[in-house]
Amino acid sequence: MSESMYSVWVSTMHQCAAGDLALLSLTVLHRTAQEHVDLGFSMASRDCTDMQKLLDWFDGHDPFRMPDDKLYSLSSGLVSSDAVARDTAEELGAVTNERMDSVDFL
Repeated sequence: MSESMYSVWVSTMHQCAAGDLALLSLTVLHRTAQEHVDLGFSMASRDCTDMQKLLDWFDGHDPFRMPDDKLYSLSSGLVSSDAVARDTAEELGAVTNERMDSVDFL
């Protein structure tokens, strides 16, 4: 699977769960007592509402929206210099990766 396929899959999981819950309530299927408690209707319903809360929070608190056009590292907080622009970031990353290919880290 490609990275974009993983991204689509993860971003639509809450919608699939909501559809599964709707079908479950429509068909009035009941789970057996032998199944794990996390598979129950109440836990699945809570998961859907929790996922919606996360999505709503990220709508208002986008971690990728920065006050200027510079590139920021989310993990380290480093800010790019003026020589690095969003248009050249992929090229510079490829060059950096090529340089590091020959480095032995062990």
